[in-house]
Amino acid sequence: MFTRRRIIQASTSVLAAAALTAGIGFEAVRLAPAAPGSSCLSARELVLVQALAESLFPPGSPLGVTAVGMDLAPEVDELIGDRLDPVVTPVFRHVLQALDDGTLLSRGTRFADLPLEARIEVIAAWAEPGVLARRIMYDALRTIVGMVFFCRPEVNAVVGWSPACASQTRLGAISTSRLASSYAAAGGVQ
Repeated sequence: MFTRRRIIQASTSVLAAAALTAGIGFEAVRLAPAAPGSSCLSARELVLVQALAESLFPPGSPLGVTAVGMDLAPEVDELIGDRLDPVVTPVFRHVLQALDDGTLLSRGTRFADLPLEARIEVIAAWAEPGVLARRIMYDALRTIVGMVFFCRPEVNAVVGWSPACASQTRLGAISTSRLASSYAAAGGVQ
């Protein structure tokens, strides 16, 4: 149902997007080249992913484990660059860019340059259901970063979960050929 509040929120989002495009220019839509040694994320995006991870899983969270001090950005890069459907990579990168540029517009500084408490506030605002597009982008970021975070052995130990097929391994440690031979041994077609 359309309410005056929803129409104002949608209009504000459209105007902000137009201002962003006009203010930053069309060049901002292009994705930066991958950082050396990275599958797809640029150097700035790697810093941004780490800042995002720390904001999603901060110290003192009910989970009891934090992303602060974990170097999750290279694993996120591997996940989206080598493991997930290739269509995910540019979408994820553009959503990261929207987070960074939106924070620049609303707070006057880039997301990764904010102190942790301010980043947590930004993420909490993105998590609110009021602006649907922003909430969907939050869910996408949280899902990708969370996939990497919850594969970490130190996180598994804290939550008391031991994955049967990947204990003491990092994301992507099981080779495709090993999976294929396991599948064939179970009676599947190779």
